[in-house]
Amino acid sequence: MAITTIKVSEETKAWLDLFRESIGESYDEILMRKIIPIAKLASKNPEESQTLMKQIESRRKRITKGNFYSKEVLKKKFNIPEPQ
Repeated sequence: MAITTIKVSEETKAWLDLFRESIGESYDEILMRKIIPIAKLASKNPEESQTLMKQIESRRKRITKGNFYSKEVLKKKFNIPEPQ
């Protein structure tokens, strides 16, 4: 995959950050997995795009409250071995 840099205003970056659910989530992931699918659905199925927005907001609230499992906990819970 080729990588490029784009220039966005601080305001645009702040809006993108509203969709971020984890520190490691890239802006490309935010755009491709959230914003673009929501935009595509908006004209065809507004209710479904609103549902996606509510799901993102709900996950962000849960994460902000600390209601999530860390990678380490999930590895132990599902017996996932450490990479060699």
